[in-house]
Amino acid sequence: MLEHLYDKNGELKPEIKDKMEILSEQFNAILDIEYKRAQKLKHYLDERNFDDFIGRIIREHDNDYRDKCYRKGYEPYPNNKFNLLLKLVEIEGDEITEIDFKDDCVFNNQIIKYKNYYFQWIWGQGVIIIIYDNNHEKIFSI
Repeated sequence: MLEHLYDKNGELKPEIKDKMEILSEQFNAILDIEYKRAQKLKHYLDERNFDDFIGRIIREHDNDYRDKCYRKGYEPYPNNKFNLLLKLVEIEGDEITEIDFKDDCVFNNQIIKYKNYYFQWIWGQGVIIIIYDNNHEKIFSI
């Protein structure tokens, strides 16, 4: 099925290697941009109250936002600001492997602690993102 990618010696064809190298460079450039943006957000948040920022994220994803998404025919999703925060959490946070509320989930999931919050990703037929406070109380999900 993939024979057209290889030469008669079983090596990747040079043009395929070149395309893979270009794609790899493009992917790394995107990762670099995401990392730099996350670091800018980190510096921004270092000078502000993180609890207020979380409150702002929650307010921006209120019922009106959800209804707007549903009217357009798709599930609610994190806006750009929330996505950037999630990238920062992935980069700077600490992954939690042993915690009492993680075992309640039967789907693949990951929990990362950042500041005094826990961010949980649950993968099933889609992705659910849940934010818990420091007492493990759910305060938001999308």
